[in-house]
Amino acid sequence: MDFSDSGLTSEELQGVKDFIASFLIGVKNYCLYPENHSISQKSVANSAMRLEGFLKDFHDLRLDVQRDRLLFKNVIVFQEATDAENLATILFRDGIQWIRFSEGFGFQELQEFFRILKENKNWNEDAEGDIVTALWEANFSNLRYMAVDVYWESEPLIDYSTLNAQTIEGHHSTSPDNQQIISPVSVLIDSGDSLLKLTEEEAEVLNKMISEEEKRDCLNDLLFIVFALLNDRDENNDLASALQFLEGEVQASLSQGDFKSAYRLISGVEKMHKGAQNKESWALSYLDQFFLNISNPKTLSVVPSSLRSIDAINSEDLKLLNQFFMLLHPKAICSLALLLSETRSLNIRQNIQRLITFHAQRDMGSLEVTIKKANDSVVERLVPVLGQLEGERPFQIIIKLLRHQSAGVRKQAIKQLKNIDGEATKWLFALAEDPDESVRNAVLTKLGKSRNQTAEGLLLKYLEKRQYTISDHKHLLACYRALGRCGSSRCINFLQEALFSRAWFLDFGKSVHRIGAIVALVALGTNEANELLKKASNSLFPAVRLAYRKALEVSR
Repeated sequence: MDFSDSGLTSEELQGVKDFIASFLIGVKNYCLYPENHSISQKSVANSAMRLEGFLKDFHDLRLDVQRDRLLFKNVIVFQEATDAENLATILFRDGIQWIRFSEGFGFQELQEFFRILKENKNWNEDAEGDIVTALWEANFSNLRYMAVDVYWESEPLIDYSTLNAQTIEGHHSTSPDNQQIISPVSVLIDSGDSLLKLTEEEAEVLNKMISEEEKRDCLNDLLFIVFALLNDRDENNDLASALQFLEGEVQASLSQGDFKSAYRLISGVEKMHKGAQNKESWALSYLDQFFLNISNPKTLSVVPSSLRSIDAINSEDLKLLNQFFMLLHPKAICSLALLLSETRSLNIRQNIQRLITFHAQRDMGSLEVTIKKANDSVVERLVPVLGQLEGERPFQIIIKLLRHQSAGVRKQAIKQLKNIDGEATKWLFALAEDPDESVRNAVLTKLGKSRNQTAEGLLLKYLEKRQYTISDHKHLLACYRALGRCGSSRCINFLQEALFSRAWFLDFGKSVHRIGAIVALVALGTNEANELLKKASNSLFPAVRLAYRKALEVSR
């Protein structure tokens, strides 16, 4: 066979065909088996050996890509029917015009190339990426390619050849009965001595074309512009302007409740951001600023208004909402906090709290700033997030919130305290006489959660020295109960004294302390405590027996 016109020898052609045959088998096996499977590894090795042998002799191998075929120096070296499994179709679909392997492209790079094909061979509108983006992120040193915007290339221009204009040779007066009705989309074009007018059928065709053009999804076009500018080595290009325009599109999508489009846009930029990080691109600062701007409360302020009721959001939109917010900068916590204040649904609230926790783990400062600026109801709902975070800083914020002006916030802070040893116990006990009864009860419940020497000492001193200013019986009994639950044998002497002191005298002022002592002994549950309870139940003194009966009623 004579390939003199293309400068192609039979040996060169056969080498290309042998490589492509091994390449197709390799890709197929790599997609069928795990990448570490012996069949996958053997397939990659065989294909790499063919390619390395060719490159050693001919230095590089360029394949031109068409819809259903691959060409080498204008000679078809692979062709199959166009379908989802056709290698040429897969490459063509994502806009690749040609691809060139250079000497040095070996096993490791070919295996990575197989992985890219495996992850991107199936396409749908929700696909996470495409081959062009993946190749760009891989940054192969011995592979070059040319790609175009597949969405622009695949969109045919409006074909006016189907429109056969009729010539109107003059203007004729017509009666209303005979007057031709012209569609609003009909077009009159002035052409010298005549007017060209579209027929109704032609106007319908044009109307359909225009309608399809209006429905065209421009999201990928926008992303491609950013992608192209990102790959431009000229740092003075229009990337900043393109990203600013993209910010507006994201906000417009959010204002319409279109979380799918908003997510598609920022997920596309996020993939470029990862690639820029890997390559330490000059454009990284622009991309960082894009995510900061998108996460700004001013940009995200449209989200609550786009949801008539966040409690009624469907599962699909909730999923998209999660995906969208997880890609943002932690500054988005402020907007999430506003959403949190608008929901009454426990499920939705927990979902938003998880998003806030996710971002707070990345940047605690954003949560702290939000807590300082938010109103009381928002702060109350943010405190549980602090309880999910590890470390000293969240703990200190919780301690600080124990002194918050809102009783609801103080109660939430009490609930989120996990470790109440040492100083934390003292801060907590300071609320034992809080103006709000529910806060006082929450404090005493927390103090009585486990044995705690510090809490025992504070309660003993509070009751024994009569330091309390709230003499309400319910409050005092709650203090005794907490003492029994957190205490030890250390408090036995005090409880015995409170129970049996002047037992012969019916002192109604002391009756609450006798009852409290019984309540504490029941909660203490030690052998010494049980002995005192037995003694109280059989006491000769009516005041003690009466206190015992009342305490059992209170403890039920």
